[in-house]
Amino acid sequence: MGDGHVDEWPATLDGLLSLDFDTWLPGHGPVMRSKETHRVLSSLSA
Repeated sequence: MGDGHVDEWPATLDGLLSLDFDTWLPGHGPVMRSKETHRVLSSLSA
């Protein structure tokens, strides 16, 4: 995380949750559908 801005992650995750999309293509891991994405992002921003 050399150049990551950890303090900005919660706001970024909240911003992702506010978007309307059906499929998420993360940089790592499997393709996710809306319901999975919301569950995963909600658990990360908690």
